[in-house]
Amino acid sequence: MVNRPESFWADVRTAIKYASSYLKKEFEHFDRQNIEFKGLHDLVSFADRNSEGMLKEALMRLDSTVGFWGEESGTEGATQGMYWLVDPLDGTTNFMHGIPHFAISVALVNSGRVLAGFVEDVMQGDLFEAQQGLGARCNGKPIHTSRCVQLEHALMATGFPVNQFELANQIGGLVPKVMRHTRGLRRFGSAALDLVHVSNGRYEAFYEFGLKPWDVAAGAIIVQEAGGHVTDLNGTENWLQGPSILASASKPLHHQVIQLLEFD
Repeated sequence: MVNRPESFWADVRTAIKYASSYLKKEFEHFDRQNIEFKGLHDLVSFADRNSEGMLKEALMRLDSTVGFWGEESGTEGATQGMYWLVDPLDGTTNFMHGIPHFAISVALVNSGRVLAGFVEDVMQGDLFEAQQGLGARCNGKPIHTSRCVQLEHALMATGFPVNQFELANQIGGLVPKVMRHTRGLRRFGSAALDLVHVSNGRYEAFYEFGLKPWDVAAGAIIVQEAGGHVTDLNGTENWLQGPSILASASKPLHHQVIQLLEFD
């Protein structure tokens, strides 16, 4: 539990809603001429940067001793102690192609441990959140992961890395295994939203390779506080900085998914 008054968290929600409103308006008339490339298949626009600027200003105003690490602007202040970890637009490619499925992800981290997380589904207007030890909520109402404990009843989600093409054949080889042994596999292009849809029981599990800390921090603590289990694909706790993440509705299911996803 983070020792902050409710007014502090209310201000965090206000900051996220303000940036969300901005992104929703920009989405309605986004010009693809404004796309920039950070790398092959790795896109960015003024919308990402402006959203991060809004969040950075508002969050750092709440407590100047808390640092900031954003996907677009990098770090400011200390990131060895307590800091905000922010993805201002998770699902950038969806946003740029007119697909209404993208999110804002904000986590509060202390020395590598996620203390609180917020994920806003921008187009739906749903705000998922959790604080360590206090459970998970969506729009203020408690949420819980699915009760599923059997792999064959699990609906799963995944994503594909924007680079790491050397793993393409291995990652692709997992798809028929998942199709064969589960209820199905979905790929929608926002890891933050995939994670919170595990937390509210829409998916039973989500896995992906090649994500960054800002992609997963907020969503992962929301899954954990909703009753789910999060590790990397080796079953260790190295999911925040590691090469992979797996979030499942329950520990029994989690172990089955790890076995399923072992590379041949």
